Amino acid sequence: MASFGPPVVMGKESIMKPKAHGTSETPVQTDLRWECDNALADRICNFNRHYAENSQEQRSNTSSPRRCLATRKIQTSSMGLTDKITQFLAGWAMGSGKTFGPPVVMGKESIMKPKAHGTSETPVQTDLRWECDNALADRICNYNRHYAENSQYFLSTSFLRETADVKASGGEITFYDSNSGKELFVAPRGRTYDEFITESRKHGWPSFRDVEVNWDNVRILPGGETVSVDGTHLGHNLPDGKGNRYCINLVCVAGRPKGDFKGDE
Repeated sequence: MASFGPPVVMGKESIMKPKAHGTSETPVQTDLRWECDNALADRICNFNRHYAENSQEQRSNTSSPRRCLATRKIQTSSMGLTDKITQFLAGWAMGSGKTFGPPVVMGKESIMKPKAHGTSETPVQTDLRWECDNALADRICNYNRHYAENSQYFLSTSFLRETADVKASGGEITFYDSNSGKELFVAPRGRTYDEFITESRKHGWPSFRDVEVNWDNVRILPGGETVSVDGTHLGHNLPDGKGNRYCINLVCVAGRPKGDFKGDE
């Protein structure tokens, strides 16, 4: 690993150890300068070690290229206990290199190697289901390994409204990769719709169990990161007393089946 001479002041890796909010103690300030996007800043500053804002993005959105230096004044902020615990567990698991037994299908880190579009070959589909935000989905799916959509984000979409018929019929919902359109999860399976939604509400994100995972297209990396075989970041495996629980971003599984989305040939 390269080191640099004066005037550079070298630091230790421990500076970036998991803290209360990613690699920092607090979120970014709420009133950043130069009209910088707060959510993007928080992801890049605090839940990221490799990726950057888009090249030249400041030309269209701001008068400065430095999102993480766009501070105005010290402010206090807080995040929910559920968010802190989830992020702590995800960070701990990633650092532990933990592996999981059957029926989990473990994957190699090479799945997430840089490709044509972040960790994937293509951007997310342009017509995601449930009114999911396309830009947010693309950042979390393809340029991110740790950060998640906001807790309870799935409740702000049309997901519950559009799946009401599943509750009434006792059927299942198929969740497809937001990039490739491959089937990733089917739920509820082995439980009721209400049980699936109750657990997801409790934890803040759609939560799947082993029987609801399509292991042809889903892999778990050492440490628990849950990804698709094509390099889409999905979330994390955070086991509890009932077994494996896959805490998944709705924006990452809001795709349409291959052959049924715009631009597909």
